[in-house]
Amino acid sequence: MFKSFVIFLGPLLFLGSIDQIITVDETRETWASVELSNSKGETRLTWMDIGIFPCQVVEGDVFYITILDGVTELRCGEPPE
Repeated sequence: MFKSFVIFLGPLLFLGSIDQIITVDETRETWASVELSNSKGETRLTWMDIGIFPCQVVEGDVFYITILDGVTELRCGEPPE
């Protein structure tokens, strides 16, 4: 699921924010509704598995995704300047 966002948005910097977190009762899986924006200002709403975040997140948290030399990294917080 996550890989399809990256292909769609392109290989630059993506900013994201957590809109909502839900746990599916039957499976106990936890998902985050997120808003992703690319450097062109295009925004997409989608769901991401909470397990891919390298930190604990709550609604309102921000994160960013970078792709450099074919390596995709998801980091919590604001990107460095």
